[in-house]
Amino acid sequence: MKTLIGIPDNLMHELLKETQAKTKKEAVVRAIETYLNLKKRQRLASLIGNYEFGYAAQELDKIRADRVEQLTSQLKAAVDCTRRKHEPNQRTNRS
Repeated sequence: MKTLIGIPDNLMHELLKETQAKTKKEAVVRAIETYLNLKKRQRLASLIGNYEFGYAAQELDKIRADRVEQLTSQLKAAVDCTRRKHEPNQRTNRS
């Protein structure tokens, strides 16, 4: 979008210096992007602490530990089953 705006010379010189842009357009685009990113971060930061997730950190740690224990148990069972399938048949002598 082409826009004709009057920017004070001192601001443009400072902006060009700070952004190290090669053109005025590049400097203004960077400034707009920086401003918009700052506003997005501020909105996100304002949400911190305002959202009730439902779990405290200790509860999440317990849930994770329980899940690791459950998966470990399942993995051990699968390994045991695989070993049993690959073991040679052992016959017992019955008299």
